[in-house]
Amino acid sequence: MKLSRCALTLLGTTAVLGAALGCGRQASAPAGTETPEVFTLIQDNEALCARIAKAAGAQLKSAEQEQKRARDAAYEARYKYPSERPPAVPEADPHAVLQRYIDETAAADLAAVDRASELIRGLMPKVQEENSQEVAQAFQALVRSQDQVCQRIRTTQYSVSNFDDGVQYNVRNYEDAKAKLAALYTPQDTEIQFARRKYDPLLAAARANAPSHASDASGAIAKMSPEQYARERQEWQATQDFQARQQAEHEAAVNRYREREEGEKAMARQKLASSFNGDPRSSLSPERMQQTMQTWYATYTARIAPVRTALAGYLSVRKGGTNEEIQPACQELLNATSALLADRTALASPDPAAAGALKKAYSSLRDCAQSCSTAQNAEAIYHLADFENGIRAAAAALQPYSIKP
Repeated sequence: MKLSRCALTLLGTTAVLGAALGCGRQASAPAGTETPEVFTLIQDNEALCARIAKAAGAQLKSAEQEQKRARDAAYEARYKYPSERPPAVPEADPHAVLQRYIDETAAADLAAVDRASELIRGLMPKVQEENSQEVAQAFQALVRSQDQVCQRIRTTQYSVSNFDDGVQYNVRNYEDAKAKLAALYTPQDTEIQFARRKYDPLLAAARANAPSHASDASGAIAKMSPEQYARERQEWQATQDFQARQQAEHEAAVNRYREREEGEKAMARQKLASSFNGDPRSSLSPERMQQTMQTWYATYTARIAPVRTALAGYLSVRKGGTNEEIQPACQELLNATSALLADRTALASPDPAAAGALKKAYSSLRDCAQSCSTAQNAEAIYHLADFENGIRAAAAALQPYSIKP
């Protein structure tokens, strides 16, 4: 069918009008100026918050390690000063350290974070005006997820694992929201560059005006180049992997120790129950039992002298000694405790309860030396604690005879 010239003209005019009115138009990037500015502010603010959170997590990790070292030192001091009050060992508070980092070192960067969040809130109404409802909702989801990343920094009442897990969870939520927005809107590189030139001076002014008492609160984190940040993040991930392996080894050592402890307790209960059937105390008068205990104690004191000497040497090098110094001390303690346990009379107290407690205590000390000699430090600490508990039990059993283990 042929169309007249008038019909063709009418169709052309209809097409032009349809295009002008948007008939059949596909979704496209918004043409407003505030939308790419908000996108850039959100993107850069989340990246800054993630970098601050990484540094905060490192501070928290370091403080928790320092707290553990202080507690180990306090534990060791009880052996060095058994008859007097041990010296106080200062202990770091990880949450106080993290709060101080936030209030001082990261103050300038957090001031920039707060200023960027303020700018984003002020521009969001324009984003809603410039875009479709679908794009506006995607921007709102991106803002919320970015806020969660930034708010996590100021939540200080968490352990290292909980803090890092929370940060990673919030960052993943942000990446998901960003991917959903990318399907609807992506700004041009020139628009991002223009937005940074426009707003970077405002963020720099916020950093300069931030109150801080720390000499290093200069916003260095925010000044990392992309290459520096990628390198720092790679190093941080390697540290996280190493710490995860250490934690797994530590938990395995704790589980092995607990399994052995439960087995030893069951054996001790069984031996103690059977020993009461032939308790020598039932056939001895109190005076005779006292004399028998004193005679045994003289032998015991002479036989444990090498163990006491070796234990003192081990404790003196355990905290600050080198591996070359610690290993000989561990071996000396292992030799001394093994010889003591091989002596059938040294720990054979006429009082069965004292005998059982002493044998358990020095068996734990031998296990401590064995773990130390193979560089299993976590197990050595637990065995040392078990030795201390055994000595306390022996002291309670020997108290009626006015002697000490």
